[in-house]
Amino acid sequence: METGLSEIAGVGDGALGSVLKSSSSSICVLCEDAARAEKCRAAFDFGKDVSTDEALAFFHSHRRGLLSERHRRMLERGEDGKIRRSALRRRHFGPGMFPEADDPLYLLGDYVADLGRLMPAWAGDGRQMLSATATEADGDALASLVSLAREDPEGIAIGGAPFHSLVSRRACVSEVNALCAVSAAIVLLVGLWLFRGLSFVLPTFAALACGIVAAAAATFLMYGKPHAMTFLFGTCLIGLGVDYCYHALAEGTRASRKNTVQALFTTCLAFAPLLFSRIAVLSQMAVFTCAGLVAVYATILVWFPPKCRPSGARPAADLRIRVPPLVRIAVPLVSCAGLFFARFGNDLADFYSPDPLLAAGEARVAEAMGLKGSKTALVEGSSLEDALQKEEAAGLDGLSRIVPSMKRQEENARLKERLGEKGGEFVRMEDLPGGMGRLARRMVVKTPGGVALVSRVAPSSRTDSPGVRTFSPRDELVAAFDALASEAMRLALASALALAVALVLLFGRSALSRMLPVAGAVAATAGLMGWLGIRLNLFHTLCFFVVAGLGIDYVIFHRGNSPGRVVFGCFLTTLTGLGMLSFTSFGVTRSMGMALSAGVLFSYLLSIPGGGAPACVNGGRGPSRWHEQKEQSAGRLRLAAMWAIYRLLGKNAAKVAFAPVFCFIYPFCGAARQALARFSSVTGLATHPFSHLLGFAFSLIDKVDACTLCRNPPRFTFQGDAGWDSGAFVVASHVGCIEVMPALVAQTGERRMFHAFQQLGHDAQFTSLLMRHMDSRSLSLHAVEDVGVETAVEMKAAIERGESVLMAGDRPPASGAATLACRFFGRECRWPKGVFRFAALMKCPVFALVCVKTGWNSYEIRSKRLDEKDLLGGYVAFLEGEARRHPEQWYHFYDFFAA
Repeated sequence: METGLSEIAGVGDGALGSVLKSSSSSICVLCEDAARAEKCRAAFDFGKDVSTDEALAFFHSHRRGLLSERHRRMLERGEDGKIRRSALRRRHFGPGMFPEADDPLYLLGDYVADLGRLMPAWAGDGRQMLSATATEADGDALASLVSLAREDPEGIAIGGAPFHSLVSRRACVSEVNALCAVSAAIVLLVGLWLFRGLSFVLPTFAALACGIVAAAAATFLMYGKPHAMTFLFGTCLIGLGVDYCYHALAEGTRASRKNTVQALFTTCLAFAPLLFSRIAVLSQMAVFTCAGLVAVYATILVWFPPKCRPSGARPAADLRIRVPPLVRIAVPLVSCAGLFFARFGNDLADFYSPDPLLAAGEARVAEAMGLKGSKTALVEGSSLEDALQKEEAAGLDGLSRIVPSMKRQEENARLKERLGEKGGEFVRMEDLPGGMGRLARRMVVKTPGGVALVSRVAPSSRTDSPGVRTFSPRDELVAAFDALASEAMRLALASALALAVALVLLFGRSALSRMLPVAGAVAATAGLMGWLGIRLNLFHTLCFFVVAGLGIDYVIFHRGNSPGRVVFGCFLTTLTGLGMLSFTSFGVTRSMGMALSAGVLFSYLLSIPGGGAPACVNGGRGPSRWHEQKEQSAGRLRLAAMWAIYRLLGKNAAKVAFAPVFCFIYPFCGAARQALARFSSVTGLATHPFSHLLGFAFSLIDKVDACTLCRNPPRFTFQGDAGWDSGAFVVASHVGCIEVMPALVAQTGERRMFHAFQQLGHDAQFTSLLMRHMDSRSLSLHAVEDVGVETAVEMKAAIERGESVLMAGDRPPASGAATLACRFFGRECRWPKGVFRFAALMKCPVFALVCVKTGWNSYEIRSKRLDEKDLLGGYVAFLEGEARRHPEQWYHFYDFFAA
């Protein structure tokens, strides 16, 4: 794994990125004496040092183009005689560095002496500086050097990015293990509190394991060598994944599917913009989180039960976690006020705090090498020769002091020939011996545009020369983080826009009530950082992505009527998983952990609906009373348009025209989809909400045709007991569409009269359209609200005339009248007492009847005569059987089982 800040900043492109990458593999070890140096050599293979004799021999044989700066200037000014006289005087003080015959004018000796300016402060005082290039395979050897430095910090100082990476990587591994262990323990404790047993352990931990393995595999496959921070940050996957597991175990995968899919979709959508970031670690986080969450949910679908197992361990569905309004609202508002004190900026000290041993070692090594307080220059060239010429022109202390450019060497050779000095070869990079070659190669970095030389700025250097720029790795990283912070803000805005669009599509007009808690949580988190005096940086911006995703999850589960106790348990596990990041040694994840902890808390508090409790009634989902449902997508203009298409082009054209309109309406039918999910979770009868609701919409068009112009009547078939169509009381239901029965006259040629009772104050727009165009020769509508003694007498007379009276027996009265209890799909449900009492008063045959769709334009009427001694029991048994046969025609779009 990568562990450096430069990998986070993504400065790998261009010359500067190449230099930073090259320097990231160099190590230096300063030893106070030869004995300590031998210990370090035994621990790590530093290779051969630069030998003085070897260096002198090399320069002697390659002296042709070598001149010190002083001699070069004198020769350019024509001071040849001055050089000769100086050489004569120096001979009286003893021999030079080279034999007099080979260096009579001390030209080569002075050149080598000039190199002393490149020699660091440790040279010649008994200390030794060991340097090398380290790779990942040298981990154990580097660890041995770290151990030696810890045992003898005064005698051995170490420096170099590989040491920091090693210490950070090992700390990261231990911290990830500790965080996972603590998070797992919290998950276990919260699960025991929620489920009162250990049945949740195996499926939950299996789902989390699959998620983490899938996340890690996807990250390694896509990035090869991801950053360690990705995995530290990835521990939040535990908190997020546990949410899905707990809801699935508490409610069953079918009942929780809608909320979980919405939460998964919106969370992944919050992270999606990070995939387009130029920062590799940001896209790694997005891949890790999204792949892990998808794997967790896939495991839930395969492993977890579709229905909640009836057990005493199941959380109480109507438990409410109450939070005082002062805490729920006032605390986030006070935190938001901290935005006035918020400060923004990227300081590396906030991102990484080095180990004290490494920090002290870096300072001693830099001082010994003469780098403390000095500036570094970067010389870029299209080739090594071009870069050397630019370095020489700027007067920098670098590679050109050891290997002058060929142009400079040729000029020097011509100047020396005037003094009669010839012989030797030119110096070339590839000819440098062992240790000297390694030292020179560390000054050269390959770049996309050629090569770059890393040089030290001398007092006389001209840093404004072409191709030369000074730089500080620290300042460059800060600048890169500042630029990326701006990019992250743009991505955050893109994420917010994408989430807003998704919420509008999913929740329609109620989307705003779901956006505000998320926006409030982000603002409160930033404000709290301001109160605490913590500077907001790039990585706090990243936290806002997570806070937005989590905030939407809590809003979805709270407003989706998930059990409050489960939502609270999920909040605890998420707070633990993300809050544990606050205790890591890596500065980036530590600051992110603090922001994420605050964000999770504010997200939960602000997501709680008014009153401080989730809107959960007996574990139900969607509206808990049928008469509380609002008429949806039934505006006057829409209905008028549908009627016009039907009247002009017919029923089939109306259905075809309505299909694309329904695709737009469907995302806003959240309450209906919740009710269907509840029906599926209780009965185990799965239906697809889209086709289910589209079938209902088509049945309404069939109903309009049958009750008005009857231009395209359906084909009817019959099953069950006869006699319901003449002098009988029919207990109808909302399985299928019984309202198409007036179209029977077109098939049989016999006009039958049906008296139907309906709550006329409900679904006013559609009912008013139907009544304006209704064919009253076959159907007479009566208001349920007006039923009384006179109505009973009138209906009894109608039955005696051979007409049929229809009342729905599967909806409790809206008026709050008396109901009867009877079990339906194993649940105690309430039934309208008045309907069955009315049927008994008629003293006539009583039938249970449904009219179910069997094709595009065909229906089947299924009937059963009920025993007068148990009208309710016979009706409920008949209804359950028909619901099992035709679950896709269950047209109750409220929580039927709430009572």
